[in-house]
Amino acid sequence: MTRAAAGLVARRHGAALEAWLTMQHDRAIERGLLARMKHVGAPSTPHVVNGRLGRDQRGRMLAAITGTGPADFQGQLPAARCFCGCGAVHGGRAVAIEAKSREGRLTREEIAEHQRADLDACAAGGGLAVIVARLDGAVHAIPWREVPWCSPRGGSPSIGAADVAAWRIDARCERHPLDARWGFYLSALTGEAAMRGGSV
Repeated sequence: MTRAAAGLVARRHGAALEAWLTMQHDRAIERGLLARMKHVGAPSTPHVVNGRLGRDQRGRMLAAITGTGPADFQGQLPAARCFCGCGAVHGGRAVAIEAKSREGRLTREEIAEHQRADLDACAAGGGLAVIVARLDGAVHAIPWREVPWCSPRGGSPSIGAADVAAWRIDARCERHPLDARWGFYLSALTGEAAMRGGSV
């Protein structure tokens, strides 16, 4: 496979993972497991021609990238008032998620420097920073500060499916979100109660 073909396959796999995550997040918001979550990208300026938005042959809007963006998904966990009645609000942690899909190993350098910085800032501020990595077909949700980067052959730090097996998501999370047996993939990392069928 040529490098161009491999890049196209990687982009398709990445788009499929991001679409799966968006569906997961939408259902989690409906069930009150997330307060909000957005799929974000780099800031851009639309390409305008004669007062009209420029579009390519497939109808997609043309734009110029004007900066760097954060991790792929930015959101927040729900907040709740203290059970003792004091009025204090707990929770509401920020969430930053970077999604990657690979056959084989994922290198640390494949996560852009500005995305690593965003994950670092989220974790440092008490938020939940996570890498969601689909490696060799299996999805893992790994806390950013616990990613076990290693160099088995002396190359760039990387991870494979075997290195992160402890963070493989529960089989119920692979079900369609409308399935009554569905479980939210972040539940194991958020301190929520254990998944019970379709609820957490």
